[in-house]
Amino acid sequence: MLTTVTNGLYWFSCAAFAGHANPSNTTTTNPIIMTKSDIIESIIATTELEKPTVTFTVEALMGTIKESMVAGQNIYLRGFGTFQLKQRAAKTGRNISKGTFVKIPAHVIPAFKPSKEFTGAFTARVNASNHLN
Repeated sequence: MLTTVTNGLYWFSCAAFAGHANPSNTTTTNPIIMTKSDIIESIIATTELEKPTVTFTVEALMGTIKESMVAGQNIYLRGFGTFQLKQRAAKTGRNISKGTFVKIPAHVIPAFKPSKEFTGAFTARVNASNHLN
């Protein structure tokens, strides 16, 4: 289900994007943000697994992704996307409040690159909803 549009970005309910009905017991009141609790509740509504099991699984997945990336590994999830480390070159930035220039050293940042399948499904969903408006 298309939830809302912010700065040109479309946000979806996790369950609706997967083709499932949006559970009515989500905990977030802000329609453009889906929290970890919302994801857990969506999985519970979809799978009917118990909350402790789903919570443990979500926490374990997030922990594994974080630990792997800290160790320098990229994570490829077929049909979803890749969590990858991106090298950023050194550059000169500006401290606006002081009006000075600051050297920013080269650094590595975590990033997510959606798969073609994910992007295609997203684009199809956005285009379909735009034609309805």
